[in-house]
Amino acid sequence: EAAKFAFRTSSFLYASVLDHLVKGHNGVSSAMCQAIGRSLDTGHPLRRFLKPFSFKAANINNLGSLLFIDEGSWLHRM
Repeated sequence: EAAKFAFRTSSFLYASVLDHLVKGHNGVSSAMCQAIGRSLDTGHPLRRFLKPFSFKAANINNLGSLLFIDEGSWLHRM
């Protein structure tokens, strides 16, 4: 029973942390925000269209790293 629990817990952590936080937020979201900021001027229609999808993404990514990745945080204690 304990082995089942450990397997389910580690599977959940892998799926949540690696796939969602690292790949999704820190990978895709950061790359998208950088590409928008570097490639499109402020009046570009595509930039205005993408703004709701990247709104405060950098703040969310920084908060996520503080809460989950830094030493002494949630992930470090697991």
